[in-house]
Amino acid sequence: GISGNLQTMALAELLQWIAGGDKSGTLHLDNGSVEKKIYFVEGRIIGTSSSNPKEYLGHFLVGHGYINEVELAKALDMQEESKLLLGRILTSIGVISEEDLDRVLYMKSEECVYDLFAWPDGEFRFVDGELPKAGLQPIDMSVTAVILQGTDDSTSGPESTTSGLPSQTGIGGMPSPGNSTPGSRKARFGPATT
Repeated sequence: GISGNLQTMALAELLQWIAGGDKSGTLHLDNGSVEKKIYFVEGRIIGTSSSNPKEYLGHFLVGHGYINEVELAKALDMQEESKLLLGRILTSIGVISEEDLDRVLYMKSEECVYDLFAWPDGEFRFVDGELPKAGLQPIDMSVTAVILQGTDDSTSGPESTTSGLPSQTGIGGMPSPGNSTPGSRKARFGPATT
């Protein structure tokens, strides 16, 4: 693995190193108030996690209008009992479709990573071969596309934030033709395991 500080190795360089080496593992990042993890398989991003409650799946789904607070509370109660993934619960009770869940997981991961480009400082370490022990519904995201969008957003000034949909997405938040799509991960990683 590798470890260091984002002031001495820029995030774009770090992501390129992981992608260029077809690395599989977890990139841990910490800016002192938020911890994030980016999961990679063969140099491609398959998921993210964050200690920031605003980046939790439930909050993201409510904030983007896919579910309401009551549905989230019900699903979280069910999750507490069953220990199943929140996405699996929400699709099983019919409040969100598999397609919408895939779209949201993709958008959530994009925003989680894009936010990192705005960090002025932070510690990182990449752990080869480390992937989440708990289930993960993988996405399939190109590191190159993330770097291009992330560096563009971080250099465009305050009016260009990562809180909206990234520019590589088309209508309804789906990636535009030619970009990696949430569904394309099925060919690489098999069926979803919400």
